[in-house]
Amino acid sequence: MKTADWKKTGVDLFAIQGKWTLWFLPIVFAVYTGLNIFSPAEELGEISFLTFVRTPANIFMLICGIIIVFAFLTHFVKYGVTRKNYFIGTVISAAGLSLTIMTVSMILTGGSVALQQVIPLYTQVTPEPFLNTGSQWILPALASFLSMLLYYMAGWGIAIGFYRYGGWGGAFAIISAVFLMAISDILWAREFPIPLPGVPAVDFSIVPVPFLFLILMMIISGTIWLLYLITRTTPIKVE
Repeated sequence: MKTADWKKTGVDLFAIQGKWTLWFLPIVFAVYTGLNIFSPAEELGEISFLTFVRTPANIFMLICGIIIVFAFLTHFVKYGVTRKNYFIGTVISAAGLSLTIMTVSMILTGGSVALQQVIPLYTQVTPEPFLNTGSQWILPALASFLSMLLYYMAGWGIAIGFYRYGGWGGAFAIISAVFLMAISDILWAREFPIPLPGVPAVDFSIVPVPFLFLILMMIISGTIWLLYLITRTTPIKVE
């Protein structure tokens, strides 16, 4: 059998996960619209869909990262895909999936803002400035893209930890993934959300926004490299 290259692997994995996204985004948008119409909380009317979808999208990407190992690693390798091609294809599919969700979310955000012309309850919905920078589209979208990609890698790390090393390895992978996700959330919140006794409050608001993006990209790059080192030597469990 001819070994599938990384391009075909990436396209196949993206297509599989893209089908899940076709269910995910409409459901989240329906929930968002329903809350805006029926919820008495006025604060909801001020939240754009791009902001609303960030947390659900991160969780969705985390789950995709977990499934991509348990459901597809053995399957693809069994049918002639090398570990390297599987790895590259997975990274490509993760980036493509993050980009797709980000783009569609921006389109839906613009659509929800346009609804203010016909639905009075939408009149307060506007894309809010991001991190006090005045950016309403580019920086929030890039932040969402990086956050989703990091959560995907975290899920991948959890799954490969269990797949490769068993229970103890999986437990360590979970702790590491939680740590990575916490760093991401803290940096975007620009403050340490849980004060610790005897530990002075840490304020990240003085950190320039470009530097925040640089830190996240370095963390993602390091995580991808670590996943490559683990994946390339992972024994395949033949079912």
